Amino acid sequence: MNNSTKRRIITLLASLVLLVGCQSLGLTVANMLARMQKPVVVYDIDYGSEERQQLDLYHAGNSTTARPVVVFLYGGAWMQGSKDQYLFVGEALVSKGLVGVIPNYRLFPDVKFPTFVEDSALALKWVYNNIQRFGGDPNDVYIMGHSAGAHIAALLALDERYLRSMGGNKRWLKGMIGLAGPYDWLPYFSASDKQIFGPPSQYPASQPINFVDGDEPRLLLMYGNKDKTVKIRNIDNLAAAIRSKQGKVKTIFYPRLGHIGIVGALSIPLRSRAPVLEDVAAFIYGKPAASVN
Repeated sequence: MNNSTKRRIITLLASLVLLVGCQSLGLTVANMLARMQKPVVVYDIDYGSEERQQLDLYHAGNSTTARPVVVFLYGGAWMQGSKDQYLFVGEALVSKGLVGVIPNYRLFPDVKFPTFVEDSALALKWVYNNIQRFGGDPNDVYIMGHSAGAHIAALLALDERYLRSMGGNKRWLKGMIGLAGPYDWLPYFSASDKQIFGPPSQYPASQPINFVDGDEPRLLLMYGNKDKTVKIRNIDNLAAAIRSKQGKVKTIFYPRLGHIGIVGALSIPLRSRAPVLEDVAAFIYGKPAASVN
């Protein structure tokens, strides 16, 4: 069996698995196909001293020009997830001429809010100080996340306290890209949310919408209309708040995608389902989006 046939079989298998919604198996198969593209990866770089304070870095090899950088934060309800599951995201970013960074961050129940946001801010500090060595432009960095990762990304873009604590500010970020993120879900806290974000006096600090001031980096908020996990009000409310302050925000809605499908669409077998990757690249490079809402 030649490589072309193997690739077609894996693509078909990945498509079927992801479409029927088996997330863990779908990620495994999507990563198999991404690995066949042979992206250049540097694994397990320490950005801090804790066990989960490591990141993987995806780049184009010997680049002669500094490239935009995307730091991707995975989802998992602030309780699960690993950078090792998202090789397909790193490959997708490199395929668009970007440098991709995927950090781990500490999770509940080992830590509570805001520790996972602080970890992600520390990862951004590492990127700002070191990414030039890997062909990235420290002045052209975007934070991107899916689900809980989008929530963390939004807090980093909107609540400047986190980057200030690392010696930086909002200017460290050129933009934020959120896939199916919860940005304004009070008072609809689940039992686990109450444990993760408690005590109640701290709840408002967990809501990115509370930190909109119109001076934030530009935001791209993406959402699948078949999402049964995160309500559309999160996207609508945050976008409206930013616009009311004359900030810069773009929203894109995908009729055929659900909560997992929107990040799955970054994988090779599902890119034809919706132009999520094309829209991310267009936002970064300042071009018109492939999608029309």
